[in-house]
Amino acid sequence: MNNKQQLLIQEFKDFHAQLSKFRYAVEKVHKTRMDTGSAKRQRESIRTDLVRKSGKLKPIVVHLTGKEKQYGQQFNEEFDIWTEALGAGSYPPNQRWSLGALLDTVNEAIGRLEVEPESKRSQSTFSNRTLSCIIEILADGYTDSKLRTFFFKYNLLDNYEQSGQLTAKRRKVNDVFQYLCAAGDTSSGRTLESIVREVLKEFYPRKEVSQIRRQRFFEKFPDLDTALRADGFHVHEGELIPIISSFVEPVKEEALVETLLDKYGFGIAKNHLKQSYENYVEGNWEAANGALRSFLQDVFDQIALLIAPGEAGQKAPGGDRRQLLQEKGFIESNTEAKLVSSFFQFASYKGSHPGISNESDSRLRRYMAVALASYYLEKSEGFNVRNI
Repeated sequence: MNNKQQLLIQEFKDFHAQLSKFRYAVEKVHKTRMDTGSAKRQRESIRTDLVRKSGKLKPIVVHLTGKEKQYGQQFNEEFDIWTEALGAGSYPPNQRWSLGALLDTVNEAIGRLEVEPESKRSQSTFSNRTLSCIIEILADGYTDSKLRTFFFKYNLLDNYEQSGQLTAKRRKVNDVFQYLCAAGDTSSGRTLESIVREVLKEFYPRKEVSQIRRQRFFEKFPDLDTALRADGFHVHEGELIPIISSFVEPVKEEALVETLLDKYGFGIAKNHLKQSYENYVEGNWEAANGALRSFLQDVFDQIALLIAPGEAGQKAPGGDRRQLLQEKGFIESNTEAKLVSSFFQFASYKGSHPGISNESDSRLRRYMAVALASYYLEKSEGFNVRNI
């Protein structure tokens, strides 16, 4: 089970606990027939928070437990248990029954997440940043009627309509994408990719389009090209094309670096590298750069502890331990030491350097950090500590 799935399970457990608290408050009013102003305000605060969280969690619960469990029946009337349980003006008998049913359904979803093999779940080809752009393009480019037709052919009309006719288009499109991402299976992944391809083919400006139209498109969706490139794609004449070059691979964690980090147990460094990549994909340049610097610093700190554990343990992390590596001959010359020191000075610079974009600057830092880590991790394998 990966960290993302563990976090999702915890999110569901927190939601279930909060839902239980809300149910208790509702039942207390029913039993005592008393309701003070402070109790009302507290109950409404919990309800509002649950409604906000349900926007993300409901599509996942529907996928895991089935659509039929999202409906109940009381007094010959069928209703959506989410709407009745969390609605501001719900009919009290229906609300109490729906809260019980919703607690059971959410609990079942938690159980299914906990036992579902990770191998059955697949990661989306596209980052959240790319998918957010596609959602914006769809909501901006199509009327509600066209969106209904669009999702009908993908058998996703129910997901589009689940939040009601009066809901904003962007929210309804987002519901569909959340459902597909939450499903995580191969079929949903293919559907999501087909939707992205169709949207780009329909709306991405081609060469023959006027400069004014192209400019308007990229002013509306300025992050699209950057997000696609980070995912390893570009658009040519409306077609989504994988980038076949050295551009993408250095941006992802190199297998050699990860293997060596695992071999030596450099878990903190590996975590910094992962955080850097995730922030890079999402366009959080400063966070990506900061995590990169922390990654490489920890690599040198841990190598120093491997080579000279007693002395390194008495020195502060960072420059002092790199100086120790130079004294021990691991960093072999002043020129090599200056190269390493220059990178850390470069990496400490806030924002992009003059004349280049934030993305290009962050990509350059990543290439350099991963290359240096790869070189020194490999070197540490063959370094003769017996001569120290």
